[in-house]
Amino acid sequence: MHQVASTGLSQPTAGQVRVLEYDIATNARAVRAAVGGVPQETALYEELSAWNNLAFHARLYGVPRDKRAERITALLHLVQLADRRSRRVGTFSGGMKRRLALARALLHNPNLIYMDEPTVGVDVQSRRALWDYILDLKGKTL
Repeated sequence: MHQVASTGLSQPTAGQVRVLEYDIATNARAVRAAVGGVPQETALYEELSAWNNLAFHARLYGVPRDKRAERITALLHLVQLADRRSRRVGTFSGGMKRRLALARALLHNPNLIYMDEPTVGVDVQSRRALWDYILDLKGKTL
């Protein structure tokens, strides 16, 4: 299934697309609320800090204002970037950007996460660590 159609960014031209029991043509908003994504290109704002990237996306995802700081802090700890929360993302390594993109995908506690080559451009050692991390997330409730 194509990720653009499956998240409601484009409409199917034929047939029907359902994600988590939602018909994408009639309930794209519910699909976007239930799905988190890690695109091949991290699509982070390089000039913003890690914290501000997550804060911006938390607003877009509708994370309640009174829960944002707690959620962002927990995710930065989870992806081991809490000590770099105030640093510009443009200074991050490829692996750090991938971890931050994963944190962004988890912000709204989605039921499903799709990942498009989440380790592309990451060195071999970091790639193994990132895959171990992703596999460790399986079955966790955040």
